Parts: sequence; C-alpha cells; structure tokens
Amino acid sequence: MSFNLNRFSIFLVIALPIVAELFRKYIFYSNVWLIILDVILLIIFVKALFKYKPPIIFNLWLLVLLIFSIHGVIFSLINDRSVFSLLFGLRTAFYPLVGFLIASSVNFDKDFSNQLIKFVLLLVILIAGFGAAQIIIDPQPWGGEIHWINYVPSEIEYGRSLGFGGFDQKVNDQFPIINLYRPHSIFLHTGKFGQVIWGLSAILLVLAGYLTPSKRGILMILIILLNIITFQRAALYPLILFMFIYVK
Repeated sequence: MSFNLNRFSIFLVIALPIVAELFRKYIFYSNVWLIILDVILLIIFVKALFKYKPPIIFNLWLLVLLIFSIHGVIFSLINDRSVFSLLFGLRTAFYPLVGFLIASSVNFDKDFSNQLIKFVLLLVILIAGFGAAQIIIDPQPWGGEIHWINYVPSEIEYGRSLGFGGFDQKVNDQFPIINLYRPHSIFLHTGKFGQVIWGLSAILLVLAGYLTPSKRGILMILIILLNIITFQRAALYPLILFMFIYVK
C-alpha cells in the first residue's frame, strides 16, 4: 500500500463501523451493512498482512487475544456451554485486530499521528458520551416512557441486547445493590458499542507511542474510563493487560 492508501485505510477502519451502523439504524435497517463492513475490513486486513511484516507490538496483541480465547474455551467447557459461541466473540475481536494492525504497520509522521489521535479520541468521547447520556437520562428504558435518546428502528424486535441495551444479569445477581445497565449508544447492540470503542481504543494505544509519557498516561486513563461505560469485560480486560506490556 502506498503512503496515501495507508492513510485512506486507517480512515476506513476508523469511520466505516460508525457509518455502517448509522445507516443501519437511521436510514435503512438491514444486516447487509454489517456484511459489507466485514468484507471491507477483511480486504484491508489481508492486504496489510501481505504488504507488511507485522511488528512485535501486533504479535503481542495477538498473544493477548489468544490467552483470552483459551480462557473462553475453558470457561465454556466448565459451564457446559458450546465452544462454538466463541466464534461470535472472535468476530467481535476482529475489528480491533484490523485497526491495531494498520496503526502499528504504518509509519505515520508525528504531526499526522497527533492529529489522528485527536480525531479518534474525539470520536470515542462522543460515542461513549452518548452511551453515558442513555444511562443518566433513561436508566430504566423498559420501566416507563422511552426517551428519544433510545430510538430504535421499528423493524427490529426488542431483546436483551437489542434496541435499549442490556442488563448484566450475572453482576446484578451476584451484587443485588448494583443494577448494571450497558447502553448501546448510537448502535443497535450493546456488544457493537463495546466492539467499536474497543477497536478505536486499540488504535489509540498504538498511536500513544508518539506521545510523551505523561500524555500517554492520561490517554490510557481516558481509554479505561471510556471502556467502563460500555462495561464489556472482553474488551476492558485485554486493554488493561496490554497497557502493562505496551512499552514503546
């Protein structure tokens, strides 16, 4: 990939998941948008693998994902659950993997990297901020009149994680005083919200290498706080773990 195409690729990785979901939610509801998104991301991923030798930092990220995948398999076997359900989790992890590969394989100049950090961070704050607003404005979306912030297309059937987000039943059962509600933000699924925040956070982690240690520390704190809003443990745990081994 040429230098210009590299910039174009990172822009696609950042913007397409958001654009696809906005089209799916507000313009024309169809899962075709997700299929198109996956195909484009797969093309970018394969092309980057052929053009670049993945850096060590990318291999470390793969190791982290492998560890958590093994954990998922063991957990599924212990709880007598089908390990095939992990395929959905691996698909969720694919998006952060694409962003991490592109961001870690391209040698951006410092000025462009700083601008990219600001742009990605602004997107993450806006998306996570919308999710936080859902919790504050409409903390019990099934309990009364629905606020416009929880709009969903009429074509979908409301479910545990569709439309209004979802409650973390395990946490709520173990800690009755906690009513943990995971919002969906601008997306139609709380998991999709967590996936995009996770993916953009992974990109920020790579780009953090261009920052001073103090700014890098502030950015990592922000990443943790923004991912707490989604409360997707599959995203939060590897991000925190990776921060300990991320030295650049």
